[in-house]
Amino acid sequence: MTISLLYLLLQNCVPIPSSCIRTFMDFLVHDNIELRKHAEKSIAAICRLKKPPRIYIEKSLDEILHNVGQSIPTLVDGDCQPGDRHDNLLITIDGYKQPETQTEWEQTCFLDKSFYGYYTWPKIIKYSMNKRERYTANNMSEQVAILYERFIDKSFIQRSIQLMVFDEEKNEIKFDKTRFLMFKLCEIESIAANDEGCKHNLTISRNHLGMAYLHVHFLEALIQQLEQVFTSPKWNARRAAIQFVQSMIFWNLFNARPYAQRLHALVLKSLFDEQLEIRIVASTTLSGFYQCDYIQVTPEDLNHFRAMSKTNYFTKINGKKVTSARDVVKRHGGQYV
Repeated sequence: MTISLLYLLLQNCVPIPSSCIRTFMDFLVHDNIELRKHAEKSIAAICRLKKPPRIYIEKSLDEILHNVGQSIPTLVDGDCQPGDRHDNLLITIDGYKQPETQTEWEQTCFLDKSFYGYYTWPKIIKYSMNKRERYTANNMSEQVAILYERFIDKSFIQRSIQLMVFDEEKNEIKFDKTRFLMFKLCEIESIAANDEGCKHNLTISRNHLGMAYLHVHFLEALIQQLEQVFTSPKWNARRAAIQFVQSMIFWNLFNARPYAQRLHALVLKSLFDEQLEIRIVASTTLSGFYQCDYIQVTPEDLNHFRAMSKTNYFTKINGKKVTSARDVVKRHGGQYV
């Protein structure tokens, strides 16, 4: 009860005692599971509160436009001209120029107000730089030093991970976003595969991206990433990729036509995947391509599918009939179409 109350009292405007942070760190490897759960939330909250503050700068519109090679807008008869103009292209995707050096990235102005420049510009614009102060051994506070020393202790990390594994119920693995934020795990798709809520959220996010209108220069980079995902050993990732392709082509039918051959090859490869779930999704995607005339049905494809659907998956070994898994996949791939 006490530690849950302490967790709710953590605020940025109230200094956190060092003894409180040490207590939370000790509870992170405590034998009591409830204390460990509250300690995980508290440590994650403390890490957010102790992040170095953002660096804000103020610039005039003349300075910002000069950095992107544009001139100050001129008003006709003193009236505003709402809409897209040459002076507000810097806040659009089309006018964005990717920085090539770290210095250019730090000096790039990202506005957090969407209405800037639509009607008129303010005289002075305040925005945060793409740079934060970094903690070092010299400028590290006592509270941050406690976190740093414990998290670089290998024995402490190993003990903490072991207890996290013990916390999981038998035959049931749940995704914990608090632990995810603490350790910054990368392969979220494989972790979320065992959590229905996180899997649902990821699916919605992918569908929203696939339903968006994508420019041609974005499609090239996106398809390259899809081709890389198709080589993943995780079948969940491959199935998610083929589902994403179906939505992406439906909403970008005309500007995605130059990539028809590459996507056709990916779908055919998935149609003969060893995983049944991938073959089912691939057959749905391929039929959608045929129905919307994204890919033409050729006699070569039909002959290939007919040949695959007639594949004999029985073979004799020592006088006994044995089912060949590879031939079963070929036959299923031909029959799904």
